[in-house]
Amino acid sequence: MVRTSTAEENGYICPACGDELHQDRSGRGYVKHSTNRECGFEAGERDGDGSRGSALSSQIADRERTEERALNFSGRGLDHVRSILDRATTADRVMPPTELFNEGWLLRLALDWFSKHPEVQSPLRVPTGSHWYSEALLPTQFGSRKGGIALGESHTHADGAIGRFTIGGTGAGDLVLAGNATHFVIVEAKLNSKLSAGVTNAPNFDQAARNVACMARVMCEADVRPEQISRLGFVVVAPASQIDRGYFASELTKESLQAKVASRAAAYEEAAQTTWVEEWFLPVLDAMEVDAVSWETVLATIEAHDDSADHWFAEFYDCCLHYSRLPGRTTS
Repeated sequence: MVRTSTAEENGYICPACGDELHQDRSGRGYVKHSTNRECGFEAGERDGDGSRGSALSSQIADRERTEERALNFSGRGLDHVRSILDRATTADRVMPPTELFNEGWLLRLALDWFSKHPEVQSPLRVPTGSHWYSEALLPTQFGSRKGGIALGESHTHADGAIGRFTIGGTGAGDLVLAGNATHFVIVEAKLNSKLSAGVTNAPNFDQAARNVACMARVMCEADVRPEQISRLGFVVVAPASQIDRGYFASELTKESLQAKVASRAAAYEEAAQTTWVEEWFLPVLDAMEVDAVSWETVLATIEAHDDSADHWFAEFYDCCLHYSRLPGRTTS
């Protein structure tokens, strides 16, 4: 936890890790990190403890030493990680199988394959010159409001991002779109859940609206207009059975996205928010493809173009369905 006065001095951005900080409402002098709960900056110290400058210098130095060790990681421990993962489907397993067989790893496997086959057409295509990243942090247009009124939200975690961007430009995991980007797609992966309904300070601001609004914010910060992007999209990937039941249909209409983001902006009662919606969000939404794609379709695309023909993606997907206690996929 960071002390209040130091947080105020740094604009509620942690000077050690770059994470957004939450204002203290307890009156005890502490402020919490939004996403990086592992940062030890001023941990356990309150306002009035003194020697803030020396504490900051010491913690930054410690962080630099830790970073140097991490950059020199030899990889020797990965063999031990593999030995644990190899037991995930056996009676000797030491962790829940869903720690491996889940939508996050399923998406990473798919995106890694598409990055090696840039010519293959798919909503998950990774074209030449672009790359992918999992769990990138997307900045929000809707931060804390002055005057102590609780309206803000923290960064959004993107299950998958495809395009030309850098990670860590202004924080540990934040995504910064390149000025020459021509492809920008955000992917939300699902196995056994629907899109989340909202955030604490905006219960109706669902996961789809939040992701699309964050994409517009990313483009605004990079000053990349939608007409510059040849492929702009938000994609939900889920089992075919869930898509067929209409689990995501209402949230993925452009009418729903526009209404929810406009309502979110209006709550701030600030002209700047209205202007941003008109000048950035609406043009981005108009140019965007929004859709739900089944894992079965992704699987069929991979198997149609994969020379190995060992059905590795199908096998992994079947394990995901089994350990999530979902119906098996339909096979032809």
